[in-house]
Amino acid sequence: MNKYWLNLAGLLILAGGIYLVVDFSHSTAFLRLKHKWFSDISGRVSAVSHNFRVEFDNSRKRPLTFIDKEEKLTQFIPFVFGKFTRRDWENFWDACYNPQGKGFFTKKRYLTKQEIKEYLIHYFPDLSYLQDVHWKYFWEIVYGQ
Repeated sequence: MNKYWLNLAGLLILAGGIYLVVDFSHSTAFLRLKHKWFSDISGRVSAVSHNFRVEFDNSRKRPLTFIDKEEKLTQFIPFVFGKFTRRDWENFWDACYNPQGKGFFTKKRYLTKQEIKEYLIHYFPDLSYLQDVHWKYFWEIVYGQ
């Protein structure tokens, strides 16, 4: 007889669990959770596909070597680029040619010319004296435009 009561208790617990799941699936809390989960997943898929397109974008394809560009920039503005260390050059070229954004699910993007200009002026205040004509020539050297 004890065995039957145990089975009956198990069935009641199972039925109660099913009832709670069905009841929760019709609640507003479940709908909010479902919407949040769906928006998180769709946002992550969107970020990954966006990053894939950015990585293979040819508009800022990184050259094989920067030696020629570094030499021209050093001759153009020696009081700034003449003082660059190898690390400064790497940070500079990363800002110009690498998409920015950390993390797998973070949307990456290229810095605009204005953002690169602000970055350079922030770290190298001597560049704040350049006029628009100088910046135009600067971008021609950096991007070959």
